[in-house]
Amino acid sequence: MADKTIIETTKMYGGEVIIDFYPTSHMYKVTDEKNGLVKKRVKGVTTFLGIKDKSMPLVSWATETAGLHLYDILHKGETITMSDIRDAIGKHKQIKEEAATIGKEMHEWCEYFIKHKLKRPGYETAPKLPTDPQQLLGINSFLEWYTAHKVQFIDSERVVYSRKHQYIGTMDFDAIIDGKRTGGDFKSSNGLYNTVLAQISAYQAAREEEAEYLGTPIKYESRVAVRLSKETESEYNVRMERKNIMKDKVGEPIEPYKAFEWKTFDGRESHERDLAGFLLTKALTEWDDATDFYKNK
Repeated sequence: MADKTIIETTKMYGGEVIIDFYPTSHMYKVTDEKNGLVKKRVKGVTTFLGIKDKSMPLVSWATETAGLHLYDILHKGETITMSDIRDAIGKHKQIKEEAATIGKEMHEWCEYFIKHKLKRPGYETAPKLPTDPQQLLGINSFLEWYTAHKVQFIDSERVVYSRKHQYIGTMDFDAIIDGKRTGGDFKSSNGLYNTVLAQISAYQAAREEEAEYLGTPIKYESRVAVRLSKETESEYNVRMERKNIMKDKVGEPIEPYKAFEWKTFDGRESHERDLAGFLLTKALTEWDDATDFYKNK
């Protein structure tokens, strides 16, 4: 059972700010007396971004899953019953619970690798390559990317906090990639959404804010999102083939499986645009919290 009393404490802004992070609940409490905060809970970047509607892909997947469940019954020449319909409605939840978690293991391996490269205490031994072929495929692709783009890691899982805008989060990694200062985030998913743009921009802006305050300014030139697949190649192929069935495209080619994928977003102009987008989600979340009739009963 997880220990709910574990607290990870970080001092920032020359010791003026103290962050208490509770890993079990993923909660941050901030002491920043200059801003009137004493062990005050502060929302994270991903919490604010949660107000953006991302239901379309989920709804599409859930309806396809339900349809395929019923299709399989008809394909066997059987009659669909009310019980089958009830099963179809909840099929996406069942699949989600049973889904492979190779992305989570790959994420943990990459984080260990970065901390090993940074010579962090407790990470002196190089990580062993996984024996699972799907994980190994992703890890080898990660190592090829690391070598090809001359990645020099600067930091890993760094807590960032904006005193100016009052938000907090953890940047997965900070690095020099292809000669550019870059903030990065790992995603264990079957796709990347545009919220990752705003997420990394928010982290970078907070990191730049603290560095400026300490008199050691930095300026990010790029962002990178690293996607680690959460399904095996066989699961991917089955999913895509069955997706073609629902779209009446049986036999059409599907995109090759990728256990590892990365996307780079360069330039300050797009960074400022995406930071502005994040701040809009923050303002909308705060407005929603203050005015929602049901939250404020």
